[in-house]
Amino acid sequence: MPRVVIIGLDKISDEAFKGNAVVEWGLRSHIKSGDTVVFIHASKDLGSGGKVSAELSADVISDMQRKVVNLAHAKLQNLNATYSLGLENITFSCEVIKGPSAETIAERADKLNADAIIVGSRGLGTVKRALLGSVSQYLATNANTNVIIVKKF
Repeated sequence: MPRVVIIGLDKISDEAFKGNAVVEWGLRSHIKSGDTVVFIHASKDLGSGGKVSAELSADVISDMQRKVVNLAHAKLQNLNATYSLGLENITFSCEVIKGPSAETIAERADKLNADAIIVGSRGLGTVKRALLGSVSQYLATNANTNVIIVKKF
């Protein structure tokens, strides 16, 4: 039965997507033929640091979303060739949403009836995690679906 799997993106750019351990692990290890994969980038400010600018038009954001979907197809094709995964009929989409990352991803997972959420861990220590918060920790304790946390190496 086809599943809906959310993959959280902390940045939305060519380089961030291509070298993303979470995306690669998710596609290689969790996704099955027929699945729907929804990439979600959520941020309170959509401002700086490789994140989408609040000043960008809807057309520009739409183009960026299409680019992520195209990069996902290319990455899947590469992984299929490299690892003989045999994955077919994967549907990709991308959402860029203004809002707190963890809560926004959890809410979208509920609305999409997602079977799983895949996110990365930045490896924050106890003090930094307490001060800055952790998207993966929030999702692991509050999401209403399975959460897979990929350790960044």
